[in-house]
Amino acid sequence: LAQVRVKSEHAMGYIKGRFASLRGLRQQIDDSNDHECALAWVKVCIIIHTLV
Repeated sequence: LAQVRVKSEHAMGYIKGRFASLRGLRQQIDDSNDHECALAWVKVCIIIHTLV
């Protein structure tokens, strides 16, 4: 389980390094709508990374 977390943290660090908008993403998660919005932003960045 610890190895999965480390790999996940490294992957997010890489994605954050690639997309400055994720480094500055400071969204308060108060409800499921806020969670969905933040999740969609991360997904879009990953998709763009895959395409580029």
